[in-house]
Amino acid sequence: MRLVALSSAGLALASMIVWVACSNSSSPSSNTTTDGGPTADSGPGNGIFTLGVPCTDAISDIYGDPGTLPADKGDIIKCAVDSDIGMADLYASAKANMSGDAPPAANTGYSGAPFTSGAHTYRILYRTERGDSANSPGYSSAKVFIPDTPRASGKLPMIVGARGSRGQAGICTASQENPAAVWVNPDYEALSYPMVGLGFPIIVPDLAGYANFGAAGNPISTYAQYQDVGKSTLDGAHALAKMFPNAFNGKVAILGHSQGGNSALAATALQPSYAPDINLVAVAVFAPLWVSDAGYGALLYHGETIQYPTAYGPDYTAIPIWYHYTEAELLDGPGHGLDPFLDASATQAAVLHFMNNDCWDTGYDGGVNPDGGPYLSGAYPELQAVGTYPADFFDPAFVASVAASAALSQPGQTNRCAVLDDGGLDPVCVKWVARYANDRPHLSNPPPLLIEYGAQDTTLGPGLMECVIGRLKGEDHVPYSFCLDPIYGHGGTLRAHADHVASWFGSQLLGEAAPAACALTDENLTEDGGVGGTTIDCTQPPAN
Repeated sequence: MRLVALSSAGLALASMIVWVACSNSSSPSSNTTTDGGPTADSGPGNGIFTLGVPCTDAISDIYGDPGTLPADKGDIIKCAVDSDIGMADLYASAKANMSGDAPPAANTGYSGAPFTSGAHTYRILYRTERGDSANSPGYSSAKVFIPDTPRASGKLPMIVGARGSRGQAGICTASQENPAAVWVNPDYEALSYPMVGLGFPIIVPDLAGYANFGAAGNPISTYAQYQDVGKSTLDGAHALAKMFPNAFNGKVAILGHSQGGNSALAATALQPSYAPDINLVAVAVFAPLWVSDAGYGALLYHGETIQYPTAYGPDYTAIPIWYHYTEAELLDGPGHGLDPFLDASATQAAVLHFMNNDCWDTGYDGGVNPDGGPYLSGAYPELQAVGTYPADFFDPAFVASVAASAALSQPGQTNRCAVLDDGGLDPVCVKWVARYANDRPHLSNPPPLLIEYGAQDTTLGPGLMECVIGRLKGEDHVPYSFCLDPIYGHGGTLRAHADHVASWFGSQLLGEAAPAACALTDENLTEDGGVGGTTIDCTQPPAN
């Protein structure tokens, strides 16, 4: 996903990005059923990977009614054997997996070290917990990638992968790689293929709310509600340990990209209280969206919203809708997702259709808009039919309550909400300002952290990346390693440096030699393309 750069006085227009991606398909083994799963588990070719649970479900069953939920977090509800992908096919798919970044020179596939392993894959459904105040039981689907040639002998560490933005509808479920999510499916593969191809077992949770989409008692998956995404991520580790009880040495790493970087850091913040049994040893993130969620409210600020018409694509309109709808639906209860939105039948019908049917879609038609960026006119026609700007979809009273307080906040300011006639603060503002703040919790004594970032990133620009750094270093005093690449952007860095992350994981998890330190770090992050210019400051609402 892409986030806009926001200043304390409003919003600064970010340059547009063209997502051009090809969808790569794996080569399944020959003993497959009609829905893509082998008829029986042929095993991943390594003795430690002996299943501790039955794995006889059809792949389609993973995404249906879970039945009675088991009691414990991470318990396997359903398990299906998926396909085998040979090393050569896995490597070829990764190399052909284009990033879609601009400029075209950065639009490359995986360019790291050759793979040493193929993959044996599974789909599972496991028990987790939702992020509401009741800690309601939930369930998440996931895809599991097991190396046929592990990186080390004996028991192994595991990696939990946190995927990037996709859309919140059931057809956007990451592990299904539906063609409706064609713009982001390649990033999902770019996250998982290099890790298993370089010998690590990895589970990539879809997050709760996707499987059995729309069923009663199964709220839609939230966009960046930290407990909701953090719990599903951590319980992915519990599930993988229960799936192969003799395979792992107890060490866990989390890997995240973009929105998944947010999920990874949310899980890191949550781990000491929610999953103290997990031995979280290392965390690596590519361009993590660890920024203030007040930005989603600031996008509605009347003084700035006209800079971001709906026709520009998903960044400016889709993300505020995803965030506010899913947050309200989970935290305020079923049917309350529409509370922040305009009480007009056409608008609410369009929002509901969008939430239930649309994945990330750039709508790029090849043209150029007046500011010189790509013209994005085809995305989400149902939204374009009823609204020109982001604020058009929201209740004016809601916009009045939250937008100015989000867009015009100042550092250290705590009282940002209007005082009512009775002397109290606007309750709608109070509620949402608290949610914006809660969804970026502080980190305390986290494990070693590696941040990979490309100077050409037009999704999380250098100003926003400085906000991430400022929070981690300036407020939470997190020790981290930072690798700045001057060539690549949001998706290209993921492909160009996956092998570096795998080597870093090897040093942290297996005692391998550490990779060489990166030549450029966050000290080199500056305004003109990220390297070699004027030092840049954080450009988003700083108050939380």
